[in-house]
Amino acid sequence: MTRQQTGMRAEPGALKKLREILPAHIPRGYVLEIFPGLYRQTLDRLRGQFGAGELSAIIDVSNGLFLSPQMAGQHLDVQIADSGPDRLGEKWDIDLADLAKRIEGLSPFESACLELWAQNYWARHESVTFEDWVAQLIK
Repeated sequence: MTRQQTGMRAEPGALKKLREILPAHIPRGYVLEIFPGLYRQTLDRLRGQFGAGELSAIIDVSNGLFLSPQMAGQHLDVQIADSGPDRLGEKWDIDLADLAKRIEGLSPFESACLELWAQNYWARHESVTFEDWVAQLIK
């Protein structure tokens, strides 16, 4: 991993890929600066697309889920589809197949943002209620 000026670490190949897509006059930190705004805008667009039970199931399957950059945006539909034996559909009163299909229909960036949103609940669950976190994406 390479240490950047931000103090954050990046996979060695990530900086090379970033140089390939960013013109030389744009600093690499640009990506870090624009991401929070793009993330918020994406969550705003996702607001109202899922019901409370569906969002609850998304958070539920994200508990302990390891997110890898190589699989960004590809974790949730598989986790939802594979959660049938755990009775997740019954627990949250939802149709798992329909939810997995709808998540699969999201763009990779939208799905990655939803993954981060769900993971953020588990990072903050001691200071925010489950219901309040779910309410963020209910219209």
